[in-house]
Amino acid sequence: MTLSYHWINSAGKTVIWDGLRTKLPQDVPAGTLMQLQADLAFPSAIGTYTLRWDLVQEGISWFSGKGVRMPEQTVSVQAYVAPFYGGSLGVDQTPATMGTKLVISVPVKIENMSNFDWGANVNLSYHWYDAADNVVAWDGLRTSLAGTPKTVIAAVNAQIAVPSMPGTYKLRYDIVQEGVAWFSGQGMQTPVKQVTVIDPPLSALYAVPANVSGSVNSMVTVPVTITNVGTTTWQPGAFNAAYHIYVANGPLLVWDGVRTALPAAVAPGQAATLNVIVKMPAGPGMYLLRFDVVQEGVAWFSGQGVPMGSATLQVQ
Repeated sequence: MTLSYHWINSAGKTVIWDGLRTKLPQDVPAGTLMQLQADLAFPSAIGTYTLRWDLVQEGISWFSGKGVRMPEQTVSVQAYVAPFYGGSLGVDQTPATMGTKLVISVPVKIENMSNFDWGANVNLSYHWYDAADNVVAWDGLRTSLAGTPKTVIAAVNAQIAVPSMPGTYKLRYDIVQEGVAWFSGQGMQTPVKQVTVIDPPLSALYAVPANVSGSVNSMVTVPVTITNVGTTTWQPGAFNAAYHIYVANGPLLVWDGVRTALPAAVAPGQAATLNVIVKMPAGPGMYLLRFDVVQEGVAWFSGQGVPMGSATLQVQ
C-alpha cells in the first residue's frame, strides 16, 4: 500500500495521474492514524491546480476507484525563482578587545538584500579565525533574523562566544539559512574585524537557576556557581556576590543588591558555589534578577563588560 496523488488543472483535466509513491513504513490497523512525509512533484506549468491525495494498492486499484472520497486541496504553482542571498552588515561597534571565554553582545545593523523575506530559519552568526587564517570556530552562536522582510534594516544584538585562549583573531560575521546555506558560501561579502582576545583582570561565568520565586519583602537564598575566568584572585571582603533587579521588560528597580560573602579566596580558574541572599521587591509581579560580582570600591564586573547571570524572578 502506498500514498500517491493526482494533479487536476483549473479546466478539470488531469495533468498528472500517477504521482510519486510514498511507501507506508508499517501496517496501519483499522481505526488508527499514521503521519508521514509525502514525496511530491509539482506540475511543470504555472497555474492553479487541485491536488488530490490517493492511496493505491499496486496492481489492484486506487482507493478513489473504489468510491473512497479522498482529500484534495487547491495549490497555486508559481515559476521557480532562484534565491539570491544578500545582506549588508554594520559591525562598527565590535570591540577591538574581548575577554576569553565570555559571551558578549554586539549591536549590529543588518539590511535584508536577498530576494526573499527572512523567516525563522535565517540567523546571524560568525566564524573565528586565528592569525594564520585557520578556522578556530565555524558554527558561531545564532542571533535570530526572523521576520526581516526584503529591503528592511534590522537592529540586533549579536551574541558572540569569545575563544578560550588569548591571541589575535579575525571575527567574520555571516548569515545562515539553517539547513540550506551560509550566505558567504553563496557569494555574499561578509565583514571581518580583527580582535585581540585577552585574559581580563576581572571576569566571571555564572551558573544560575532559570527561575527564582519568593514572597514580597522576604529574603531568599539562590544557589549560584561563579567561576573566576579573569587573572585576579578574589579575596573575601574585597569581592562579593550581589545582584540587580529589573522590572520585567522595564527599568532598573534595585542596583545595590544585598552582598553575599565569598566562602574563601577564589583563584583564576576556580569556581565557588554559594547561596546568594536576595531581598524580594515590595510589590508582587515578574522581574529580571541579574547576578553580578563587585570589587568593593573599585568596580562591578558588569561595568567591565562581563555578562551577568540572569534569572526570571516571580514575587508573590
